[in-house]
Amino acid sequence: MIKRRGFTLIEAVLALTIAAVVMTTLFQGQRNLGRRSQIDLPTVDWYLMLHELENPAHHFVIDQISDGGGLEPGKAVHLTNTVTGKHYLLTYYHILHRIGLHHYGGGEIVLMKGVQQFHIDDDLTMTMTTDKGIHFQSRLLLPDRRTSVDEEASRHHPLIGD
Repeated sequence: MIKRRGFTLIEAVLALTIAAVVMTTLFQGQRNLGRRSQIDLPTVDWYLMLHELENPAHHFVIDQISDGGGLEPGKAVHLTNTVTGKHYLLTYYHILHRIGLHHYGGGEIVLMKGVQQFHIDDDLTMTMTTDKGIHFQSRLLLPDRRTSVDEEASRHHPLIGD
């Protein structure tokens, strides 16, 4: 009996079928990967910014919302780390289209780029619009020192004191 070298027709068809399935899967995966890169990166940046600001490890409290110092009202938030006593400024740079966290001793972290408009209200509601027109709004969940009463001063006040 003579052995023939090569593949049978069934083996060749089976190999081509497997190759076609693998190629289709790879092509579909590449299309999904391309589509996934078009997902709103500003949405991810927005939530990462909120997570960073509200992170309990930073011990941030709000001292004031800027209404002077060359910054428009509602364009900056003065923060303090209650553990270290360091002061920070969360601000919107309208010329650079970005939101950054600036340390008064020097240094800055860019929290978000591609920002067209930014505003924070007295109730700590942040509103932001990206260069692409995507609109975000959220309330900043940080302790607010602007409304806290100085207990020592209130003890000596004639109407509030002991």
